[in-house]
Amino acid sequence: MSDSQCCKKTKMESSLDQLKNFTTVVADTGDFEAMKKYQPTDATTNPSLILAAANLPQYKPLIEKAVAYGKETNGSMDEKTGAAMDMLCVLFGVEILKIIPGRVSTEVDARLSFNKEASVAKAKRIIQLYKKEGIDKKRILIKLASTWEGIQAAKELEEKHGIHCNLTLLFSFAQAVACAEAGVTLISPFVGRILDWYVSNTDQKSFSGEEDPGVLSVTKIYNYYKKFNYKTVVMGASFRNIEEVKALCGCDLLTISPKLLEELETSNALVKKRLSKEIAQESDVEKISLDESKFRWLHNEDIMATDKLADGIRKFAADAVKLENILKDLMKSTPTGSSGVFPNHDQHTELLQTILKTQIEIKFEINELRKKVDKIENKEINQNKVDFRLQTTTFVDKLPINNLSEIDEIEDLIKNEEIFNELVNFLYLVGGENYVRMVNSVMKKLLRHEVAVKFSGVRKKQKLPFCNLKIYKAVHMAIRKRHNSTTDQEIQKTVSLYLAQSKARLSSSKTRRFLDNQEKV
Repeated sequence: MSDSQCCKKTKMESSLDQLKNFTTVVADTGDFEAMKKYQPTDATTNPSLILAAANLPQYKPLIEKAVAYGKETNGSMDEKTGAAMDMLCVLFGVEILKIIPGRVSTEVDARLSFNKEASVAKAKRIIQLYKKEGIDKKRILIKLASTWEGIQAAKELEEKHGIHCNLTLLFSFAQAVACAEAGVTLISPFVGRILDWYVSNTDQKSFSGEEDPGVLSVTKIYNYYKKFNYKTVVMGASFRNIEEVKALCGCDLLTISPKLLEELETSNALVKKRLSKEIAQESDVEKISLDESKFRWLHNEDIMATDKLADGIRKFAADAVKLENILKDLMKSTPTGSSGVFPNHDQHTELLQTILKTQIEIKFEINELRKKVDKIENKEINQNKVDFRLQTTTFVDKLPINNLSEIDEIEDLIKNEEIFNELVNFLYLVGGENYVRMVNSVMKKLLRHEVAVKFSGVRKKQKLPFCNLKIYKAVHMAIRKRHNSTTDQEIQKTVSLYLAQSKARLSSSKTRRFLDNQEKV
């Protein structure tokens, strides 16, 4: 049966049911009731999800059991707390496995993200606890952060101990390639957090599903894996809206929050298969191989991925500490055999609600101030643009550049100092509230993607070095003029990132054309 026939057949099905025809749906939650409702195949948890669930009264028995286990463990209070933490994560996993037919992912403490040996030991400990609860390791995925150490820990766990791993906090192509070469079972590339970064750091505030930078990242990874026949499974994660989910229909697995599962369940909109091995074979992605130094360099060159990996580890670690502190307080305050796990539960809940309300109010005020600043800045820029256009009749009105011959023409033109300064002023007026946003806006104004894809930031095999051009000097001067604290390295790195992503944008366009042609056939 063809994809189009299958889509027609499922026209009256919910969007969630249609998605399940092409993709394995995984519940991204620690809420058992949500799993019962949406019937996912697999489930994934992390300290943040367990922390949220731990404050709900229905999970009190699990916490009591974990606290009792910690108290019975020999060692210091920190060792007892660590044991209780491990047991709590396992107990959540055991309950989840009573609901789902597939596997559950249980996370290794994010604070071990840069310690291979400790990560391996913690993973083996988790598997032992599951075994004591009667759960076979085949139903468990050990979640590790996609640092170099985390990837190598996964490699050892897979090869030497037969323990399957799920590599999380994956934002860069380098991370994905290293995971594939390590032979890990599954990766969880993040979609929504990539989108968050671009919304915060570029001028573009909204993206269609297929142009979403997170969707483009997962699509590139999926195509690479399928084109070169890697066994590692791709599970898209961290979605912000159902358009992102639908744009990745056909991915091996997608882990989706209860809120978005609800939206998909109540929608009858048509869901089409967007990813497949056949489409992957048509992609122009090239095979690469990474050792540690090359991995670290390529990942470091991706500003977004570097920021988000570090941020993700910090957040997971912070939630792990909060959860540990709750367990530690309970072990100190609760007598053995007592059923009163939360003696101050009402005060605790009230405090959490107050903190949440304050955070929301602060975020609202910040957003309102940003809007006012943007409005004032845009008004000034627009007026300056009008004044500028009245004074110029040169090539700047014909931008963006359409081909390499136009590059040569402009390079000759801006040898004239007056015309060069005119270009600098024009790019300065493009503006941007920070240097990253301005780089993206300026480059988009200067070059079409078809031209940008032919360049790299610095010299690279089969690419033209953009930073050697006089046009780049104009870009550099314009950005330094508006954001004078920005360093040369920051500008060059951001320009290089923009150029590197042009290929992904073109690839997305080719995929859409391929799908359109398939539908016509």
